[in-house]
Amino acid sequence: MERHEFEALQQRNAPLRGAMLANKTPRTLMYGAQLNGAGTLHVYLDDDAVIHRAVFDHDGFLFEHQLEDELEPCQYVPTKRAYPEKSDWEFCAKLKSLNVEVCYTSFADGAQPGHRYFERGHAGADASPATFYGPVVEALLVEDSAEAMTTVDWDVELLEMPLEHRGDAAVLRALEGFKNDTLQPHLRRMYRLRKYKGEHEKCERFLANLPEEIERVVNTAAGMERADGEPHPYHMPDSARAALLNTFRQSVFEGRETAA
Repeated sequence: MERHEFEALQQRNAPLRGAMLANKTPRTLMYGAQLNGAGTLHVYLDDDAVIHRAVFDHDGFLFEHQLEDELEPCQYVPTKRAYPEKSDWEFCAKLKSLNVEVCYTSFADGAQPGHRYFERGHAGADASPATFYGPVVEALLVEDSAEAMTTVDWDVELLEMPLEHRGDAAVLRALEGFKNDTLQPHLRRMYRLRKYKGEHEKCERFLANLPEEIERVVNTAAGMERADGEPHPYHMPDSARAALLNTFRQSVFEGRETAA
């Protein structure tokens, strides 16, 4: 390979713009799922014929947003699968002509659009409503990174476990994994739902179930068996339950960094 050939390979592909579409009606162009629970992809054409790419979660929070000039054609494709019944034929055919591969799931009949709006300033009240299968950026919530909930840390001593559990490496590993992989993301989600959507009751229900969930983690890791074969489940004492819930409640309802 010569230098000029290598440099040619580094150049970005030409963008795919809304102006290249024959149909300028505002609508969903591509709708699909992202890998690893990373949200939903919604590519749509606005009423100025500009293509938007938005990725959002099931709670309605915006993760990513780009406009057409920032994107290469391959970035319009969901990383997991596209829903053909919710995607636009002209746009998908344009991607195919550009050799962009799209992984479609099976076609599902009867898909209903979830969002409609009229073009602004271009037609009167008799204009046909455009069809959207997902929310536009203006309808999504954006978390202020300066106000995001900080890490919640708590010591296993707070649980007041029996001595055999406190020294059990399997129990300690299980609790650490639960704390980092399950609890922390869920607490952050509850904080967002409380702060931006006012879902206080959902947060309280989540918090009320945490002690039982932690008991399950401990008992599963410990095997719940004594040397004599008798069951020996861990039940969180009321004092531990109250202290733990107070710690988590401060995080979810006040967004405070806590260490207990």
